[in-house]
Amino acid sequence: MFDNALIGQGAIKLNHKMLYSHNPLCYLDWHNKFYIVPRINGLKLCLKQQTKGSQMQVELIKTSPSTKAAQTLVLFAIQTPAKSAKSGAKPSVAAFGADKATNDWLQDAVNEGAFRGDFKECLFFRHANLSGYKNVLFCGLGTSKNLNHEILRQGTAQAWHTLNSEKTKSAHMFLENITKGFRDGPSALQAATEGLLLCDYDYDDYKAAETKKDRCHSLQKVQILAGAKQFTASYKGAFNTANVLVECVNLTRR
Repeated sequence: MFDNALIGQGAIKLNHKMLYSHNPLCYLDWHNKFYIVPRINGLKLCLKQQTKGSQMQVELIKTSPSTKAAQTLVLFAIQTPAKSAKSGAKPSVAAFGADKATNDWLQDAVNEGAFRGDFKECLFFRHANLSGYKNVLFCGLGTSKNLNHEILRQGTAQAWHTLNSEKTKSAHMFLENITKGFRDGPSALQAATEGLLLCDYDYDDYKAAETKKDRCHSLQKVQILAGAKQFTASYKGAFNTANVLVECVNLTRR
């Protein structure tokens, strides 16, 4: 077992060497095997993580009336097969968790052929002023029957790329929108968090200051809003686990 003082500082033992993790997480040695155990700090209303090599901060927060809207709202859209058996019938597309006005915008785009909800398809509305947000980004995940964790992970990564290309500084995602279609909600949150953080990695330790400035990402913060029923220990644990895994992956990239 590790020294308790070192564990409290985020120390880890890997291949018999003591390392220090950016995240305050515990790593336990049990019968010569290493397990990653996220340390959950009680029932805090906000979990903040920023992995080593990342420029962006990702937060899992409990939504409340005082929650300030970010610059852009990100909504994932899923295709549902048409009820009609007629050939050529188009699948319906919906963004679960969005209000009626926002979904009306989505349906208008679908009816006009501007958006179909295909996998990795994105549609950005600037100055939409919907649901209290200046901008809205719809990201397609494809059909509901093909939905899995890897599709969500890649879909979230595509959202990150689009947000940066549109020079967005902050974004909100709804946890209920992310987990729609998954039996295991916490694992879906983990996949989405991994997709965000893996994209944001940039190893620039030996880059010149001018180069670092040019490589800066515009997206600085993403907040995942959770309702009271979803802001539980299982979701917090999945969120922390994603950050640990991403930090381990980033360590191997260095």
